[in-house]
Amino acid sequence: YFNLYLIESKTPRLSTAKFLSCVKKKHFREELIIKSYDSFFVSGDIDFLFKQLVKTLKIKNLKSDKELEVAKMVALSYFQKSSKKAKKIIQLVNAKYKKTRSNNLYYKELSAISRFYDFNKRSSSIFYKKLSFPENLFNSRLKKRINDISSLSADVVNDLKKGGVLFVAPMYNLLINSYQRLASEITRFSPPNKSKEYISAFRKSMLDLSKSLNKQESELRLNLKNIIIKKEILTLFNNEVSNELPSGKIPVSDFNYWIVSDRGL
Repeated sequence: YFNLYLIESKTPRLSTAKFLSCVKKKHFREELIIKSYDSFFVSGDIDFLFKQLVKTLKIKNLKSDKELEVAKMVALSYFQKSSKKAKKIIQLVNAKYKKTRSNNLYYKELSAISRFYDFNKRSSSIFYKKLSFPENLFNSRLKKRINDISSLSADVVNDLKKGGVLFVAPMYNLLINSYQRLASEITRFSPPNKSKEYISAFRKSMLDLSKSLNKQESELRLNLKNIIIKKEILTLFNNEVSNELPSGKIPVSDFNYWIVSDRGL
């Protein structure tokens, strides 16, 4: 009855407050909220759902797969537009469920979102300092870029073993963008105050390195495509869904984020 009441209402926040005020037993009221989270989604008020979820996640003795599932959906809805709220949900889930449900699929996916944030931060930090001359400074920064991208690449490729395959495409995309950016950066760079012969030799060496980076990028694209097809994964990527990855781009779909499903490893 509560679900129907919520869905039919034009003012879900007010209607929910009025309905729950009739429920005298607090524990039952909290269980009722968790069981009705799907209907909160139908109401379309994600901010209200976020506030309710924060409250129930703090109740340590009230645990359910439904709460974890909804926590995943709320975190996904916020992971780009409000990372602070997404991280808040992940933090509360981790405190409540880490010891008891770390193998749960939804828990793994929430953990994957958290790792994505870490990888994204590392990807951005790679290009924090600009490439510049003198030559020893250029070489030092270039070497660090290559080492950092290699380290990030190894961690992303191995991340699949941890589960939470929903973010396999976004994680790989961070790598692909990093390789593209570095290849573009070094091919456009021109040493200042150098002879034509020096610049010509420099650009040739950078072109060779750029080709190597482009080759590694292509291998990453192929690897991602094979993973998605082999594991039969429906992959969320900026509200785009696909079970394959042709031409380096995931085709657009009009699926809503909350009906996306995927398979565990």
